[in-house]
Amino acid sequence: MSPSLAQLFVPVERSCVSSGIEMELVSARLQGDTAQFYIALRDLEGGALDESADLYDSYTILRPFDSTGTCQRVDWDGESRTAVFLVTLQTMDGSPIPGGKVTFRVGQVLSGQRTYTGISIPADLSTVGPAETEERTCLGGGGTAYGTYVTGDTARVLVPGPAMEGFPVEGMDLTGIGYADGLLHIQTAEADPLSGDSHGFFWLETADGERIDSLYNVYTTNGLEGESRVDWMDQVFDVDPAALAGCTLRGTFTAGGTVTGGDWEITFPAENN
Repeated sequence: MSPSLAQLFVPVERSCVSSGIEMELVSARLQGDTAQFYIALRDLEGGALDESADLYDSYTILRPFDSTGTCQRVDWDGESRTAVFLVTLQTMDGSPIPGGKVTFRVGQVLSGQRTYTGISIPADLSTVGPAETEERTCLGGGGTAYGTYVTGDTARVLVPGPAMEGFPVEGMDLTGIGYADGLLHIQTAEADPLSGDSHGFFWLETADGERIDSLYNVYTTNGLEGESRVDWMDQVFDVDPAALAGCTLRGTFTAGGTVTGGDWEITFPAENN
């Protein structure tokens, strides 16, 4: 049986409850090649959701037509502890949405995250010198020069040191600042990364307010599982040591959080409500 035909026989179910959280269809709108659905997640017991609620990339959208799909949080009501998400489907060839049933599944909900925007990091950059490095398996990365400096499945990164005292981002550690091959590496670590979603980036600010962004960043791991796993990010800058001494280290981060697992699934017609 084809997936589109199988979807036809899935029963309509506009709401469900799992792990103390109710998920329901709020409304739907179709216009030409685009369908939009508002989905609400309501915390029935308290403590599972807050204004940072996120579906943690754990959602699946089943539909009987070819399309691209996105999902984003658009509202939070603190009194009812309800987060609202907007699901958007758009046909890939620009043809009108043909109708049929849509199934929306969620396996995890992330909440309790903290955001740090443009904070100053109390690091003494005047003492930064050469650092010990090692080759480690690479999980990926990004930045304008990533492909120039990272090839294959390994990367040269800092050997992690002790966590910096006074690092102000809860849920992350700063485990190294130093030079390798003429480039400045700044390394952070996240323990048990699969239980949350901590991420962010640094930049340098000169005494006259000029911003220096990184060339690239690279992610590595110790390869363990569960609570023993540690992921590192090395963010790499092209800045002369003499100029670094007069800079301030700044950053923006989203860190921490608690993942609630569940089995949420609703199915509804792709039609205007």
